[in-house]
Amino acid sequence: MLSHGSGKSGSFGEFAEAAAALDAPLNVPLKDPANFTLIGTRVSKVDTRDKVTGKAMYTIDVQRPGMLTAVVAHAPKFGATLKSFDATEALKVPGVVEVVQIPRGVAVLAQNTWAAMRARDVLITQWDESAAEQRGTDEIINDFTA
Repeated sequence: MLSHGSGKSGSFGEFAEAAAALDAPLNVPLKDPANFTLIGTRVSKVDTRDKVTGKAMYTIDVQRPGMLTAVVAHAPKFGATLKSFDATEALKVPGVVEVVQIPRGVAVLAQNTWAAMRARDVLITQWDESAAEQRGTDEIINDFTA
């Protein structure tokens, strides 16, 4: 579904149908090749060598003193909410510092990614799926097609 700030909305199909009814422009002027600035030129990327050699620094590579890694246990269905969680086993994983509820699930904070992921795997969660998306793949595809 597409929606506009004015409150108007419609399905993708409705928009596609309306667009198909429009006349295509008869004359679309193309840019003169003499005015091309990038097409046909070779622009080398400044970071290619560092990426290929492993020198490039990504956010996952950043380590700050005292920094923790967080992984999140999300609801199994869109719209589900957390009823409860038991972090007893998760807190036994070496390197785990804390397990906290957040608006969209439960976050496990640990000294490294591996510990955080292992703790999330043993975290016990119960979800309220009463307001969650209940349609299966076939229903979603049918709604999308419509």
